[in-house]
Amino acid sequence: MNAVLTKALVHYLGDGLFAWVPHWEPYVLVVSALSGLVVAQSALQTGALGASVGAIETLTVLTGSLLGIALLDEQVGAGGALEAVVIAVAMVAIVTGIIGLARAEEQLVGDREDRAPVSRPDRRASPRS
Repeated sequence: MNAVLTKALVHYLGDGLFAWVPHWEPYVLVVSALSGLVVAQSALQTGALGASVGAIETLTVLTGSLLGIALLDEQVGAGGALEAVVIAVAMVAIVTGIIGLARAEEQLVGDREDRAPVSRPDRRASPRS
């Protein structure tokens, strides 16, 4: 989405330095960029970095591709049915890999919590009279 809004902003800048001011796209770009930053930071704070980073990187490419095709009239370089099938299989493999990574990481984190030592209060801290 930010790529589409950035393209509009650059188009307006071609008409002059402040030609973008009366248009809505630059303002939505600022809100979208800040929202994306907050969401990305929240995803990274989950502790499951493999799944978070993998999902962010994959969704960035997929969303950019879909918006480019839908809004900017971009073309996918698939010349035939075989190439279209290969693209679809690759997308399914990527998503399946991210789901597998998230499940494996969740299981590892769960195993660590099960084996964590139980802290006991220090009995030497209270002096006896």
